[in-house]
Amino acid sequence: MAVPARLNGNFIVQDDRGFRARVRVTAFDPDVSSNGNLISDAFTQVSTLGTALAAATNGKVVSTGFEWTFDLAQEPTTETGTYQLVQDKAILTFGDGTVLRNHLFVPAPKDAMFLTTTQDNLIVVNPASSIVTGLQSALNNYPSAGGGTLGSQFFGGQYTGKKSRRRRVLQGA
Repeated sequence: MAVPARLNGNFIVQDDRGFRARVRVTAFDPDVSSNGNLISDAFTQVSTLGTALAAATNGKVVSTGFEWTFDLAQEPTTETGTYQLVQDKAILTFGDGTVLRNHLFVPAPKDAMFLTTTQDNLIVVNPASSIVTGLQSALNNYPSAGGGTLGSQFFGGQYTGKKSRRRRVLQGA
C-alpha cells in the first residue's frame, strides 16, 4: 500500500543586522515506503536547494533542514468515530537520564491514561498505564542532546484543558 508524504525543506536566512526570515519549500511524494534511500535522497535535494537559495539571496543561509509528514489521512468525521477536543491535553514530563527534560503534549488524551480514584478525578497521569509505558518505550529509541535517552525517566503528568482561540473575522469591507 502506498504511503503518501510531504517533504518540507526549511531554510533560515539572516541579514547583517540579525533579522531572520524563514523559507519553506513543500514537495509531495506519492509513496515513501518504496524508497530505500529516502533520507539520503532528501538530504541531497534539500542541500542542492539550499545552495541555490544561498546564491539567490543577499542574506546568509544560517540553517538548512527538512521534515516529513507522512501517512496523510482524511479529515475525521463523525461517521468514523468520536473525536474529543484537541485543545484538551495531557502534559507528560520525561527525562533523558542526565540533566535534560522534555515535555510531550498529548491532545485529546484517553481516560485510560489517568488515575481513576475519586481523589485524583482524572487529572493525574498514571505512570503504570500501558499508554504511558508505550509512549516511554517509543521515546527510548531516540538519543537526546545531553547524551542520554529521551524516555529513560518519567516524572509524571497531568491533564490541562484550554479554551479554543477566538478567531477574529472582519465584518464588512
